[in-house]
Amino acid sequence: MNIKIIKDYARYNLWANKKIAISLNELSDLSWTKEDKSSFGSIAATVVHILWAEKLWTERLKNQPLPDISSLQSDHREETMDKFLEFSEQLTELVINYDENDLNNSIRYATMSGKGYKNPRYQMIHHCINHSTFHRGQLIMMMRYHHMTEVPSTDFISYLNLYSENT
Repeated sequence: MNIKIIKDYARYNLWANKKIAISLNELSDLSWTKEDKSSFGSIAATVVHILWAEKLWTERLKNQPLPDISSLQSDHREETMDKFLEFSEQLTELVINYDENDLNNSIRYATMSGKGYKNPRYQMIHHCINHSTFHRGQLIMMMRYHHMTEVPSTDFISYLNLYSENT
């Protein structure tokens, strides 16, 4: 486990979510809620899934009870997008304040179906961000489907090349 990569990955996730949020604000209300043949049925539902998963993993990382999903639902795009970025910021803030011992510390948690697991925090963080990356890809595909011509690049390497000494 490389502590710098884990922290870069958390910062990347927030950066990518911010880029997605800016683009999603350009969508019409119809495109935001239109039923699509996608994993969650609409752009709005996919955003809610990402924000809920990031909140869930943040609480697991803190060894806290799972959040109530009903409190995360909203019919208002602005409120949903505020939560999307708020929860991403919470995850990032938590991760960047961990030291190596915190990241290597294993946490016991239960899946939504009740099955118990124990993983080091760094693996949980990696999973959470990979999950968000997968669904951001779906959002980009749906934005293109809704005729958005300007969709953001949210590649990890793009983030690194912008914010690291790799240039």
